[in-house]
Amino acid sequence: MGLIGFCQSRLGSKPVSGIAIIAVVAGLSSGDRAQASLLVVGPNFTNINIIYTPDGPNPVNSGAGSIGPSSLDGNPLPYLYCVDIATNINVPGTFPTTDVTSDGKIRGTYVGGSAAVAGQVAWLLNTYGPTATTADQQGGLQAAIWKTEYGALFTLTASNSAATLAEYNNAITSLGSNSDPLNSVLWISPFNDPARTSPAQGLVTTAAVASVPEPTTVASALFGLLFSMLVWRRRLSLLTVSSQVQ
Repeated sequence: MGLIGFCQSRLGSKPVSGIAIIAVVAGLSSGDRAQASLLVVGPNFTNINIIYTPDGPNPVNSGAGSIGPSSLDGNPLPYLYCVDIATNINVPGTFPTTDVTSDGKIRGTYVGGSAAVAGQVAWLLNTYGPTATTADQQGGLQAAIWKTEYGALFTLTASNSAATLAEYNNAITSLGSNSDPLNSVLWISPFNDPARTSPAQGLVTTAAVASVPEPTTVASALFGLLFSMLVWRRRLSLLTVSSQVQ
C-alpha cells in the first residue's frame, strides 16, 4: 500500500543541494523528463480508511496527502498528493534524484492509465488543492484522486469521518467530465537511488510553485545577458585603447 510508508515515518537519506526550480520547469513544455535534483517531503500527512483490492479485501488505515511541509529545489510546495498508491515513500524524506514532468505521467506512464484520467486528476487538484486545509478536506481530496485513478479497485470506507466522506463525495460529484491541462500541475517521480532502480511514490502538486518564465522567456533573458556582456566588453576595450592613446 503506497501510503503505508507515511505511517511508518521512516527517515529518508541525507539532503543534498538542488538546482533552482526555474531550471526544472523551463524544460517541461515538451513533456520530456526534467531533472529536479532535490525533493524534500515533510512528516505531516492525513490518515484515511480505504480498501485497495490489489492489496487485499480488508480495510486498512492509509496515509494520505497532503504531505508537508515539502519543497522542490528549495521552493515550498503548498500541497502534495499521491498518484501512485502501490508504491511506498519514506516520510520525512529527501530525494535528490527526482523527475518532474508536465505530461501527466509518473515514471513514463500516464496517471490512471490515460491522458484523460490524468487531466481529471489535474482538475481535482487545481479545484480543491488550494482550499483543502483541514485533515477532512485533504483526506477527501486524496480519496477522490485515488478513486478517479483506480475506479472499482478503490473504496473509501464508511468508517471515515462524516466530514471526510462529505468532502470526497462532493469532489467526485463535481468532477463529472471536467478536466484540466496536464501541464497545469507538476507530476513528480522521486527515486530512492541515483540509478533510478528503486522508485518512490509518484506525487502531484501545483505548477505554480514559483514564478517561472516560459522557456522562450528564459532564452531571451540569457540572450539579453550575453548581449549586455559583449557590449560591456566592447566598451571596456574602447576605454582601454583610449587611455593608451592619451
